[in-house]
Amino acid sequence: MAVMLPLCKKFICVRTFYIALIAFFVGFGLNFYFSLQQRDGVNVSLPRHEKTVHEGYEKRDTSVPSHLSPRGDNTKIIFNVLPKTGSKDLFMLVKDVVLYLNREIDIKTTMNPNLTRSYDDKLDEIREFVRSPGMGFLYTYMRYFKFQDDTGKPTYISIVSDPIDRLASHYQYFINENCRERELKKTGERQNCKYESFEECVLNNGDLCKSRGDLVGHFCGTDKHPCKSHVRSSRAYARALFNIQNNYVTIGITEDFEGFIKILEKLLPNVFNGCSQIYHQRKSVYKAQAEQLKQTIISEEARNILMKRLSVDYRLYNFIKEKYRNTKQELGIIDLSSWMPL
Repeated sequence: MAVMLPLCKKFICVRTFYIALIAFFVGFGLNFYFSLQQRDGVNVSLPRHEKTVHEGYEKRDTSVPSHLSPRGDNTKIIFNVLPKTGSKDLFMLVKDVVLYLNREIDIKTTMNPNLTRSYDDKLDEIREFVRSPGMGFLYTYMRYFKFQDDTGKPTYISIVSDPIDRLASHYQYFINENCRERELKKTGERQNCKYESFEECVLNNGDLCKSRGDLVGHFCGTDKHPCKSHVRSSRAYARALFNIQNNYVTIGITEDFEGFIKILEKLLPNVFNGCSQIYHQRKSVYKAQAEQLKQTIISEEARNILMKRLSVDYRLYNFIKEKYRNTKQELGIIDLSSWMPL
């Protein structure tokens, strides 16, 4: 018994030593793993204000910040959108407001097909638009841009659509137009031609179907860091949330365009009051423009591939969609299209 006691103590000491050694290596390994994650931009630490955005804004705050209140007769609206979201309908609608309601609104766009301008030229045009007196509406595909105080504070609005549907619509338009241009050069006539379907492009891992992070990048803005690396960076997602909450009066949903108009009438009546009436009277004209947005039917296999690629965009899209639905409820806007599945 006396011999066994020192042996037991020795065994306990050895076991304790090995447990401590294992704990040390586990801790070191975890620390090394998280440092790699931070280096690669997967889970980087955020500045204090952006960390608040990341953790707090997804709690579905839908109120419009007081500093975004329109400036009466000097309201300058920038309608910046991604292509293929049905945004042209609102552009046409504002034109009709000027035409039929005799409202003085300076309407501009950076997408004049007859003019070739650089990014800086377009930005200078927007600065001049923001500084000019009177009400104005500018339609652009440019990303969010933070203007300096000496330029003025524009009122940002936007509209988004389902990321997969938008990508499919953009693909069909891009491929078809390029295909017709080639036929025009060959035969002198614009003719329809055969090309790889969107479904085939996805399954074949085509480059034109690999769009990732477009939505996050659009609302993140023009900063080279973090927005340039928006596909992988959680900072870009945080910045996009921050901009949406602090710089956009509202963001509509393509699938509920009429509800979007009603929100604009309540939040920005100086420009949009009466739009619903005009829209219903001329709905056939606007619906003709929306024909390009018809959903492309794709298989479940292709959709699952795209859902993985566009997971970050869908996270932001669902946030915007729920925020939009809550805004309608807060403003008392109730119609048949008010319910949208998340």
